[in-house]
Amino acid sequence: MSAIPSDIKKNLGSHSPLNVLDQWLKKALKIKGLKKPWAMVLSTSCNDKASSRIVLLKQVQKGKLFFYTNYSSRKGKDIQGNSWAAVNLYWPQLNRQICIQGLVKKTSRQKSIMYWRTRSRASQLSQWISKQSQEVSSRKELDNLRKTAEERFYKKTIPCPKHWGGYELSIQRIEFWKNRKHRLHDRFLFEKKAKGWKKQRLFP
Repeated sequence: MSAIPSDIKKNLGSHSPLNVLDQWLKKALKIKGLKKPWAMVLSTSCNDKASSRIVLLKQVQKGKLFFYTNYSSRKGKDIQGNSWAAVNLYWPQLNRQICIQGLVKKTSRQKSIMYWRTRSRASQLSQWISKQSQEVSSRKELDNLRKTAEERFYKKTIPCPKHWGGYELSIQRIEFWKNRKHRLHDRFLFEKKAKGWKKQRLFP
């Protein structure tokens, strides 16, 4: 793999792309004016029907990406039927993106509860009443449910609902994309094998 960008090349000796992932994320966090550098597109599919949405990446640890959501949502049901998913992180200011694929499963209940406790009370109330992806008759119904929850938990701790929690995506494939002139972009794919990672440079 000739002409490898320096920030990728210096980490290839570890035979792991995770150092590159860490560096690119840290660099994105330093971009001025970028409000949500952790925002990523999560794509799932079930019964040959695919769907995508933006979720927030909350943690990267030991080759796993962590995010939190409503288990009863469409993505939750997709994951239940097909645990293989893909995510994409894109930072136009850096001319870089990361495409990741892997297997998803629920985090431990304890981890979900621990993260729930860090959320704002307002967010907790919204998640408590949400029947995500299901039909709601009107905005008024939504506001009334929120008001009822506020009264129910007035000066009380809001417990983490059973329908809400974390997921962890174990990285199996990760591709680093860097914009280049004349559309001759750099693409480096790492695939997880029984012994380390297989590395390839791809055509743009």
